[in-house]
Amino acid sequence: MGENKLIGLVRTALDSITLGQGVNEAKIKSPQSYAFHTISVGTISLDICKAIYSSSEIGRKQLENLSKKYNMPFEDLWFYGGFLHDWNKLSGKEESLENKEELTKKIIDKLKLPNEFLHGISTMAEGHLPDNLHLPLWVSIKLADMLLISDIGSVRDVFYFANSDSYRNAIEALKEYNLELNYVSSTFRLFTLIASKELLNDVFNEKSGYFPLISYADGIVFLKRKNSQPVLLSKIVDLLSRQVFSSSSEVIEEKISDIEKCIKNKEELFRQMNIDVKSAIYDEEGKVKQINAFLPTKVCKPFEDVVGNLDNKSKLQVAREVIERNRKDIPFGLLIYFVNKFSKNEEDYIRKGLGINEKSLKYLLNIGDVQKALDKILELLEKRYAEQSSDKTLLYYVKFSSSGNIIDDLPKITDRPNDYCVVCGMPIYSSNPVRFVQYASELGGRAEIWIPREKALDEIDNVRDDWKVCPICIYEANLMKDRVKPPYFIVTFYPGVPISLLNIIDFDFSQSSIKYYIDEEKDTYFTAFEKMGGRLEPYVKKVLPAYFSSKVIIKASEVSNFSLSTRLSKSELNKLLPYAPMISMIFLTSPVLISSNLYEMPIAHERVISITSTYNYTFMKSLNSNLLTLYSIFAYSAKYDAMRKICGRSDLDNCLGYLTEEMDLYSSVDPALGVLSIGMGVGTPIDTDEKFFSAFLPVSGYLLKVTGKVSKMGETLKSSIFSIAYALKDIIKSQKVSKYDVTGFLRDGVDMFFKTTSVIKDKEDRIGISVNAAISSLENKYALDDQHRAQVYSALQDIFKTLYSIEEESDRSLAISIANTLSNWLYIAYKLVLQGDKS
Repeated sequence: MGENKLIGLVRTALDSITLGQGVNEAKIKSPQSYAFHTISVGTISLDICKAIYSSSEIGRKQLENLSKKYNMPFEDLWFYGGFLHDWNKLSGKEESLENKEELTKKIIDKLKLPNEFLHGISTMAEGHLPDNLHLPLWVSIKLADMLLISDIGSVRDVFYFANSDSYRNAIEALKEYNLELNYVSSTFRLFTLIASKELLNDVFNEKSGYFPLISYADGIVFLKRKNSQPVLLSKIVDLLSRQVFSSSSEVIEEKISDIEKCIKNKEELFRQMNIDVKSAIYDEEGKVKQINAFLPTKVCKPFEDVVGNLDNKSKLQVAREVIERNRKDIPFGLLIYFVNKFSKNEEDYIRKGLGINEKSLKYLLNIGDVQKALDKILELLEKRYAEQSSDKTLLYYVKFSSSGNIIDDLPKITDRPNDYCVVCGMPIYSSNPVRFVQYASELGGRAEIWIPREKALDEIDNVRDDWKVCPICIYEANLMKDRVKPPYFIVTFYPGVPISLLNIIDFDFSQSSIKYYIDEEKDTYFTAFEKMGGRLEPYVKKVLPAYFSSKVIIKASEVSNFSLSTRLSKSELNKLLPYAPMISMIFLTSPVLISSNLYEMPIAHERVISITSTYNYTFMKSLNSNLLTLYSIFAYSAKYDAMRKICGRSDLDNCLGYLTEEMDLYSSVDPALGVLSIGMGVGTPIDTDEKFFSAFLPVSGYLLKVTGKVSKMGETLKSSIFSIAYALKDIIKSQKVSKYDVTGFLRDGVDMFFKTTSVIKDKEDRIGISVNAAISSLENKYALDDQHRAQVYSALQDIFKTLYSIEEESDRSLAISIANTLSNWLYIAYKLVLQGDKS
């Protein structure tokens, strides 16, 4: 009963429902789609089944008896029992119960399941136990559904519901199978995210009697065998200590390289010292040179700043390697570096150890044997970096951020902190803490420094040397530099997500471009899932699951070619946003946040998913349903895809800036207007811009389709624009026409509309005059029969009614801008119908 079995079940289940059914909202108080909710209940039900099977002989026999009764593997019985428990929510509130039942029968037939899944097994989530034979199935489905209750905001909330009348009997029944429900709560940190998989495997494993079920924002809920031991905090500290206080060979080599860049910067001077120290350290005026002449500050950082994020063993390894590699050629360079550039916290440690009293470089004249001095330096470093004891900052974190099924066997912390971390606020007990400048250096230079609790700082050089950083933060800075490089897509699940499901969902965008076209009626959810780049396979590569925090992290660099950015810019957001709805659908229609800050959470709508960011454009706002919200962002994705071809790489930032600015403004009136926004960065007039049309026409039919879906105004505008376009196709006989030939009459009507803003007060009169002006202009240019006149007249009335309401709700200048956009869309729609588009 491994991950491959679950993958097969999830794939088949997602392939049995349409995309529209799967995207549909399943809850009123949390953004759970039908696909996410039912797949999650099915997965947890299966996990409870596995725990019963391996923990109880009675349970194993009951599972086998149920398997015989329904003539199907008990894994399938449990999973599909959970998957179909909410079939009454399948197609939304507007469907009658009879229609929903008919749809469910089709799914049951497709899955080749017995009819009992319709009214028998599916009622177990909220019904009573039918008989003792079904006890394990009833317990599993009922508790799985309980763990997805929208009102759960914390692992502790689970036990409020577990003790209620609705679920108490199911909880008690677990004891029949030697199991009990429990939890561990923890505070989210980047380093615990990285360690979370190892924590699950080493601490919360079946061998220890644990069966992890679901991750919430503040911890996990699991089943445990009644005789299994609580988790020892010392075991967690040992595991996390291995993460924080260990260094890879790549990191060690990087530190060696940094120091060698320093000491080899003035290599000729140091080689000269091998022949004559005095001539090398005195200038032409007979004065002793300053240390900066040999070790420039811009290139040379103190040794303990460079290696500050390493464990003691690795610090010593870096020093040994640097000395052994260079002691033959530039021994004096090494000596000066360790004497004069050892540490800002304890500048004279090496100097005192060598018995050097002279502050200037004159001390080099009294060095008898430089090689013996280097050996003495290594002795001093071995003493300073003796075997590492448990760091008290890490002890403090684990001790005060964990609760639940644990035993605190850690020693009491009675020492007073020496300082507090400027980044996270944790107490620092080390006598040699890392300076903030090293934390900044790990994140890549001078531009901006990331502090989760503060705004970014402008310059590293302005940061005071007495700011200190805890070892956890310096480790996390090292992670952010490479392994977990921001910015991120952060997918969050409400109220939680099954841990087994986190293990199997991944993505691969390498074989696919940006996707935006979806067909909610024809595509199954699994077809759309794969089209978007989703993959079902055992936990591997691109996704970083936070197993104790109910979310997954996806590095932007895994999606596109992005470098480290500790503060997301609008330009970066504009390029990442097209991927957000794809990622949401891959993770079963879940909220997505784009940010450089791991600690941010997506804005949670009561029942509809959200696509949010550090900056939130109006067109990113959640609409009335999951499907419409996705459509709204997919519209931006389609335009982004076109803009890449129209603007090219050099001007793409400007084009996207214009586009998002206009979409943001238009969407403040109505989401459909945001979809119709083209942006001001397109370039030449669109009637002569073949580059524009070759890129934009392929997406324009889709955009008009989305326009008609996202609002009533959009439905009216789409219908009116196409109605006029089809009429013009018959009316205009010439093969070569300009934009003015197609839209000039509408412009004349629009001009009349805005000229009469303050003149004609009556709404109907003003609309009538504007429509007549447009019709008159059209008739002056082309011959119209009665059918075409009526067709165009009716559509124009709808357009001018819409413009009137826009002018009322916003202002005249915005209404004029939108009218220009509608004129452009009439020309685009005309070109579409000429080439046979049926949108």
